[in-house]
Amino acid sequence: MKGAKDEVPEPIAVEVVRLWADLDARRRMRTYRASVKLAFRQRVAL
Repeated sequence: MKGAKDEVPEPIAVEVVRLWADLDARRRMRTYRASVKLAFRQRVAL
């Protein structure tokens, strides 16, 4: 999203699609990640 911030308007909704974590050798959470979908309004050209 950081790269596309200047190209699209402000999001009006966010949907969390998937959550997951990377574990280390001791089964502790090392990193936590989320995949999301953003929705925004866009004019339709007729």
